[in-house]
Amino acid sequence: MTLEAAKQLDSVFGSRELESINAELPLRLIVKNGQRYVLVFNRSLTKSILLSKCFSAFDYYKPGTEKLRNSGIPCEELSKFWEHTPLFLEGLEHKKTKLYFHKRLEALNVFLLDKQSTVDRFIAKRKRMLRTPLDFSRAVTRILFAFLIVELTGIGHRKILRALDMRCNVFFGYFHAPRHKSIAALFEWLFHENSGNDESCSQDRLLAQSFLVMGADPIMASICGAIVSGSKSFSESVYRIPPVSFVTRICTSHFSCDGWDFYKGDLVNLSLLPNWDELINEDDKNLSNSISFALGTHKCIGENISLTILNMAQIIFENNYPEGFPEESRISPDGTFLAFGN
Repeated sequence: MTLEAAKQLDSVFGSRELESINAELPLRLIVKNGQRYVLVFNRSLTKSILLSKCFSAFDYYKPGTEKLRNSGIPCEELSKFWEHTPLFLEGLEHKKTKLYFHKRLEALNVFLLDKQSTVDRFIAKRKRMLRTPLDFSRAVTRILFAFLIVELTGIGHRKILRALDMRCNVFFGYFHAPRHKSIAALFEWLFHENSGNDESCSQDRLLAQSFLVMGADPIMASICGAIVSGSKSFSESVYRIPPVSFVTRICTSHFSCDGWDFYKGDLVNLSLLPNWDELINEDDKNLSNSISFALGTHKCIGENISLTILNMAQIIFENNYPEGFPEESRISPDGTFLAFGN
């Protein structure tokens, strides 16, 4: 991605509000060395592109990961993850992995519900230390994800908790080398000696890695966003407050929509939030326009388990913080994800 395109993304999404963005134009085209970069800041146009067969997922991390490996940085586990994650797969391989994930997540959904009282007691004991919505969101996400990853991998609980503390967000519109190095080191430490040989073990490890890399941040943001916004329903709040700001696609054949043309090879960043002018014309109670979990072939596989976690978090919050928190958390977007700070 060009520096100009990266700056545009940071400018619009770095100053996003909970429910919308404020972009002057619905689309911005940047051309550098013959490569077209298209930034879409209109949710209606995003929907059309996500549902079109003229676009596919694009692993824009691959060149950066290869550079890390060529420079001698151990990143075998991270490279395998980006190669096999359904986030970037297409065709039969994508369908096969997605089907396995769906079945596994259904079972994990049931498994997680049995942990409700355990997590409630855990939070109750630490209630005085968790003074902000962000503190609470981190603590709930940390313990629930630890249960999930331990169940998938068999790795010790303490080691998984440490891994969750060490992890960081790597999702930006460009390759964030320092953060990818950090995740690469984490993956080598956590998974190198726990690589199963059979296919189901390999897929479970891939799902566990997905929780670490791209599951924790959106969940934390959704819990925190629901509390900050004063939502009465955490599971409805996520449809108003998208935890993921944008996704990336590559155009595979000419596509025209609403007077805009996209050509083969275009790299397209798509906003999952409405622009301010779209939001003011909507009914606040109408959640059908939301694309918080994206659309199409690559719609988020974790939607159902995310809603389960949000419902659990709401019960724990209401049980332990009926009067709210003594301190506030503020919105502080981090790359692709909505995030908060204290």
